[in-house]
Amino acid sequence: MPHMKVCACGCGTQLRGPRSVWAKGHCGRGVGGYAGLPPATKTCEMCGREYSRSELRSRQSNKHWAARRFCGEACRIASRGVERYPGAQSANWIGDQAGVGAGRKRARTFYPDAPPCEVCGDERSERHHVDGDTLNNRPSNIQFLCRKHHIAAEDRMAYRRLTADQKIASDERRRDKQRIRNREYARRKAAAKRAKETT
Repeated sequence: MPHMKVCACGCGTQLRGPRSVWAKGHCGRGVGGYAGLPPATKTCEMCGREYSRSELRSRQSNKHWAARRFCGEACRIASRGVERYPGAQSANWIGDQAGVGAGRKRARTFYPDAPPCEVCGDERSERHHVDGDTLNNRPSNIQFLCRKHHIAAEDRMAYRRLTADQKIASDERRRDKQRIRNREYARRKAAAKRAKETT
C-alpha cells in the first residue's frame, strides 16, 4: 500500500481504499470546488503565481494536473534547492563545441520571458542573435523579434556573409526571376484581354 496522501481538492481527507482513488489525488466529492475534476487554475507553491491548465505546453491528464504543484520547470527545480542554469558547472557542459541548435536552446533557457518584438510590438517574439553566432548569448547580442522580422533579419545576414562575386550573382538571379515573373504576368494579362474582346 502506498504512503498516505491528502486529497487535492482541499477537503483534508486522507485517501484510502482502492489504488485508483489514491492515484486520482482527490476524493471526488467536490468539497474544494470541483466534483471529481481538478480545479481550472492553481497557485504555484514556489513563486505564488496563479497559472491555468491551458498555459502549459503539453496536454495533461486529470491525474497529472491534480498532482501538479509548480507553474514550470524553473520553480520545480528551485523548490529542491538546485541551481536552474548551472552552465559551466554542469558535468554535461561542452561550451563552444555545442551545435547551432544547442545555442538556440540556450538562448530560450537564458531568456525564458521574451518581451514583445522590438520592431512591431508583436507579443509573440523570438530570440535573434545579432552577429549570427547562436553560442553568443550575451544580452548585447540578443534581439527580440517576431517571426516575420526574424526571418527578414536572417535573410539580410545571409546576404551580408556573401562575397562580392556571390552578391553580384545573387542579384542577377533575383533580377532574372523578376523578369520572368513580369513576362508571365504580361502574357496572362494579354490573354485575358484577348479573351474579353472575343466575347
